[in-house]
Amino acid sequence: MSRPPFENPAQLLRQADRVLRAMQPATSTHFSADGISYRARFDYPGYVSVFDRNTGELVAQSLPGNPTKLVATSRLRRAAGAR
Repeated sequence: MSRPPFENPAQLLRQADRVLRAMQPATSTHFSADGISYRARFDYPGYVSVFDRNTGELVAQSLPGNPTKLVATSRLRRAAGAR
């Protein structure tokens, strides 16, 4: 069965992006490690940010699409300044 001719993959991807942003802009949870309370947040397009719950300081951020791979320290400082 072939796809209808009006379906454009690029257009469908853009629409999916809009829907995902509207439906799932962020998901967050709280946890503690070594007696310190943190907030972890998953942001579209697929990166995880970890914040100190007391100060709100961005402590760690992953590469998009790889939640366990830390971004470079210089990029982390820029992201903290932008928030």
